[in-house]
Amino acid sequence: MARRRTERVPEGDVRVGDMSALPWPDDSFDAVTSFNGIWNVETALHEIRRVLKPGGRVALSFWGEPDKVDLWKAWVPAIMELSPPEELESSGDLLQISRPGEAERLLAEVGLTPGPRRSTLAQAEFADAELAARAFCSSGPAWAAAARSGEEHLRA
Repeated sequence: MARRRTERVPEGDVRVGDMSALPWPDDSFDAVTSFNGIWNVETALHEIRRVLKPGGRVALSFWGEPDKVDLWKAWVPAIMELSPPEELESSGDLLQISRPGEAERLLAEVGLTPGPRRSTLAQAEFADAELAARAFCSSGPAWAAAARSGEEHLRA
């Protein structure tokens, strides 16, 4: 999806990659953000720290507590059934970082100073079921399941 959005910002630098091995040199960014994208949490946070300039800022968002995320309850059974076992292990990181105090601990371990944690209620709305299915199939937790079993199978 991001690649299709480059027509809005042609000078944008859109890359597909692995958060465990970011393709930029040390001290490249004044700010780093991640929206529900932290996989292999400890390695990813080390990479974020590496590419962040001294004094830079980090903003992370991540899923809330699983029992409070309706979408998670509806979507996870299909993902767990269709994902390769090795992906299920790293998907647990999505839940790990949401636990109270865990993100703060992990940030401090890599040398970043955690700020205050905030939470918000988010509601997803889509124009139609087709767009919702495409969005969910491209999300991090579903990506491995879609790659292994096919997006059409996951949608079903």
